[in-house]
Amino acid sequence: MINCPKRYFFCDDFLEECFEKLGQEICSCHLKDIRLSSELTFRLEETACGNGILNIEKYVSLIDKYDPDMPLIIEHLSADEEYIQSLRYVQDRLKKAGMSRE
Repeated sequence: MINCPKRYFFCDDFLEECFEKLGQEICSCHLKDIRLSSELTFRLEETACGNGILNIEKYVSLIDKYDPDMPLIIEHLSADEEYIQSLRYVQDRLKKAGMSRE
């Protein structure tokens, strides 16, 4: 859970730490992006994939290291079209990175 400045600015390190500690116990993963709000105080917002800073390729490579068939669930969006756009965005990024997830 990226919920503080350290995890936001060093999210790759946080992902690695999570998988090092919990990798064998993880049964499914949730995929959502996160961005820093433009307000004056530090506030993080969940957003559709591609509208934030999450290194999707890193996340999926860590998932695949433990289970290439692990479910990856896009969540917390408000409309069907957002889910479709997010899925297409993720598929496109993975394809460009030479990774595949169907």
